[in-house]
Amino acid sequence: MHKKAVAVVPVLEDGFVLIRQFRYAANEILWEIPAGIMEDDETPAETAVRELIEETGFRPEKLEQLCRFYTTPGFSNEEVIIFYSQNLIPDKSLSPDPDENIEKKVFSHSEVRSSLKNGL
Repeated sequence: MHKKAVAVVPVLEDGFVLIRQFRYAANEILWEIPAGIMEDDETPAETAVRELIEETGFRPEKLEQLCRFYTTPGFSNEEVIIFYSQNLIPDKSLSPDPDENIEKKVFSHSEVRSSLKNGL
């Protein structure tokens, strides 16, 4: 049984906050939205807030669940719950896990649209 994962789309007025880190399974450094595995005592929303603070240094004032899905239901029961977050306020109360080397960057709305359109 795979634990559930949570991912967060962090939206600022001028763009989206994405993180970049090395992913061993892909053997690449990837830009992605903040995400993480739910702890046993957490709700999906609590995990979303914790991961967002740890990985971006922002706390959402508004958090809305967008969807949930199985990543590869042909061979795994891993489920991901995706949240949309707005009205982000700085919060440095948590830091990335010791094994995470994370870079963050704000991408403008047009940069994200272009990347999605071009498959980047």
